[in-house]
Amino acid sequence: MSNFNPYEMKNAILLVHLMLALSCQSDDMTEAGETAPQPTGESSYDPNLIPPKDTPADNLLNNPSFESDGDWFLCGDAAIETSVQSNTGTKTLIMGNRVVCEDADDPFFTTRNAILIQTLPVTELPEVITVSFWIRTTTGIPEDAFRVYLTNEPEKFLNSLAGGDGLISYFDETSFTSEWSQIKLFYERDDTNLFIRNDGTLSLVFQLEPSKSYDADILLELDDIKVSVGTEQFTQPEPLPEGLVAASDNERILFRNLSDGTISSMRANGDDVVNYAGIPTDLLAGIPSWYDGEVISVTEKTFNPLTSPDPGTISASGTDVKHYPINGGEAAMVYQTVGEPGLDTGIPDNPNNKEAIDIEVRRMAWNEQENLGALTICARSRFSLFTSDDVCNIVLVNRETFEEVGTIENGFNAVWSSTGRLAYYWDNAIFIAEATNSTNTGRQVYRNTTISALLQEVDWSPDGNKLVFAEKGNGAGFINGSFQTFYTIKTIDVNTDEVEVLLLVDHGMLSTNLSWSPDGQYIFYSLTQASEQTKIWWLEVATGRTGPLTTKIDAASAYWLK
Repeated sequence: MSNFNPYEMKNAILLVHLMLALSCQSDDMTEAGETAPQPTGESSYDPNLIPPKDTPADNLLNNPSFESDGDWFLCGDAAIETSVQSNTGTKTLIMGNRVVCEDADDPFFTTRNAILIQTLPVTELPEVITVSFWIRTTTGIPEDAFRVYLTNEPEKFLNSLAGGDGLISYFDETSFTSEWSQIKLFYERDDTNLFIRNDGTLSLVFQLEPSKSYDADILLELDDIKVSVGTEQFTQPEPLPEGLVAASDNERILFRNLSDGTISSMRANGDDVVNYAGIPTDLLAGIPSWYDGEVISVTEKTFNPLTSPDPGTISASGTDVKHYPINGGEAAMVYQTVGEPGLDTGIPDNPNNKEAIDIEVRRMAWNEQENLGALTICARSRFSLFTSDDVCNIVLVNRETFEEVGTIENGFNAVWSSTGRLAYYWDNAIFIAEATNSTNTGRQVYRNTTISALLQEVDWSPDGNKLVFAEKGNGAGFINGSFQTFYTIKTIDVNTDEVEVLLLVDHGMLSTNLSWSPDGQYIFYSLTQASEQTKIWWLEVATGRTGPLTTKIDAASAYWLK
């Protein structure tokens, strides 16, 4: 098989647009049936299901912000220093790898660069204990250098550490940036992986040791350390704000109803849930979107060929873009992409071997004022066990005829502003572009250079001056049993480049979509929590308050009708 360059794939993309003229409609364009709206008469929101706020737990540590020199045992390249950039107060704890703990009596310490210890006033192990701290670094931290321990054998403390009889967590360097980040860890007594074997006094240990893969200097700062009994949630859910409670029926939200397995809509306060059972969801290629207040756009996956007598044929996927009227009526196919099948002869390096090329419409955005649509079309190649990365373009189409009128190369998930501009994601950066009848590229307005994890979603503020986005960093913790770097929801002013933090998402895993309300007051996002249930949450822009909208059902991918 010849080598395949995915960045040349755009030359192989085959796009087939369909006119709405009757002469172009086939049986396939109408056989999807009717939308068949099914009003449930129910609300997705029950205020009684909002859990009560947790009372902030007591901090078991003394001097948690290092405002004095006591209570902590320091060794090696660890020191309390005055800092104008402390998270709170005037001092921080500095840890580095420039020296080792030569002043320690135990040989174990002499192989460590820096150690910080405090013994806790705990006489027996609680069911759950929470450790949180703020950290920042200007040098980066290799994953094998920084550890956090809990140990319950203070009388054998040095031996306990040397034998690994403590709680050890490895941290990914993407968790830390030059900004202060909050790390939160939940430790359960019955988790055998935590190596806590006996009841007794606990000690908290931070340790920086030589890295096997990193020779450069390491410098990090710690501040505001907290150890508390129980699972302390830092983001507390709030009841639905009055601005959403009073939402009118005109403020409809399109979403994926995961409980019923349907595409659905509801009012912005969760009332009047309507399921569109006639829209199939088993082959969705992307997230449904509003075409207007009466029609829903859906991308459905197709296969070319569907079947083949040749067992070596590699079927390729494409998509049908269909419009479903929400009040019933036949669906219409308005645009189509066709994948290019491949062939696997079963003989390596056979010149007849050919990669299959999948070509799919992943996202759609419609602008009635500009009479345009922006389709994110992605292609990838597949052969045997190999699948290339996606290459995506944003194709502009006439909103009425669906003829292609322009292209933005290298872009994903375009969204329209009220001023007719497009914002989109690509390669860990956010771009904006003018809609033109030609091939063009956008202007970069933000790039994540240190964390490599932007959520591939953006949305405009109603005035077209700001974008909401999310990126990993500024916090990390255990979510659903695994260590996760938290997302932070932020806004950027595209005119001044000013970035504002709205919310550290430490209460679950952020997933698809961010959608800004037409009045500018709220942002919807999807969240999966420890229960592995996904809910739609609201975020109040002015205050940072947040809470679930869909307390009674599992749901995701909420989009305002704009």
